[in-house]
Amino acid sequence: IPLFEQITTDMAAQRQPDISGDRIVWQDYRNGGWDIFLYDLATSTEKQIGVGFLGDEEPAISDNGIVWVSTSGGTRNSRIYYYDLTSNTERQISNSADLQYGPDISDNRIVWVDGRHFNQEIYLYNLATSTEQRITTDFVAQAEPAIYGDKIVWSDYRNGNWDIYLYNLATNTEQQITTNTAAQTEPAIYGDRIVWQDNRNGWDIFLYDLATNTEQQITTNTAAQVSPAIYGDRIVWQDNRNGWD
Repeated sequence: IPLFEQITTDMAAQRQPDISGDRIVWQDYRNGGWDIFLYDLATSTEKQIGVGFLGDEEPAISDNGIVWVSTSGGTRNSRIYYYDLTSNTERQISNSADLQYGPDISDNRIVWVDGRHFNQEIYLYNLATSTEQRITTDFVAQAEPAIYGDKIVWSDYRNGNWDIYLYNLATNTEQQITTNTAAQTEPAIYGDRIVWQDNRNGWDIFLYDLATNTEQQITTNTAAQVSPAIYGDRIVWQDNRNGWD
């Protein structure tokens, strides 16, 4: 098994990859605009997802579903779209006339940032019930949502600085995860563990365990560590101690 495998070879830009199982998605500029592409490691096949004429960006994948942002006439008209890999069907998820962006997906649930009330809020769409739910109502910016199962996390500015918040769909309760006055942003969640980038000592990676209600600093190097992701017992991030590697 090779240590590295090159997935794309086209000379145009490809960025913002996401992975679930054997499937990788990304946004790709080979057709002169951003499109969503899928690569299946099990079959070594590549496939373009969606129509491709609007400008499709920010893909996320979970099991058999892909979500992304489609843009028509500028970002003020962006919409959230969903593609079902089982039925090979596409559908529009958000219908508001304002900005929607930053989607994430877990099983049958999609979250995104929504601007319909003239600020940034977190919304949820349940594919199983075809229902939409407004998650946040505070009249400040909420951004960067991530979802795993019944739990949604995001960055929230209601306290005058960026904090990490959690909403539990099983109990319909909201919880503030971080209280430090420095910025905490870009959360990711897997199971009961939340990770984020934290600027209290310079940019480091922190973790919060919901099972034990404990916080842990993961990185201590004086260089910047940002953009974490988590799966199971493993955390990855971007690190500037030797340049951005």
